[in-house]
Amino acid sequence: KAELWKIRDAVHGQMGKKDLEIKPNERVFPVEEGIDFLGYVIRPDYVRLRKRIKQKFARKMHEVISRKRRRELIASFYGMTKHADCNKLFKKLTGKEMR
Repeated sequence: KAELWKIRDAVHGQMGKKDLEIKPNERVFPVEEGIDFLGYVIRPDYVRLRKRIKQKFARKMHEVISRKRRRELIASFYGMTKHADCNKLFKKLTGKEMR
């Protein structure tokens, strides 16, 4: 971890030369913890959807009455899940197989 902090300091130096800043809440952590980025949790071996995304989709599906709106929600969720390892989740929440 000490080596990573040295690398971080070098990056800060290069960023300073180019008048760029890094957010003050940065941290150094093992990649196995996963990186939460744009609605996904990215790990070395797989990519999953963020928990909040799954919960919001399930809640919306339960509330929606219109068939048209339900199809729109499923299409949107399909677009999110196709970039992650979520085949079983998609089937569980929608009752449909991923193509």
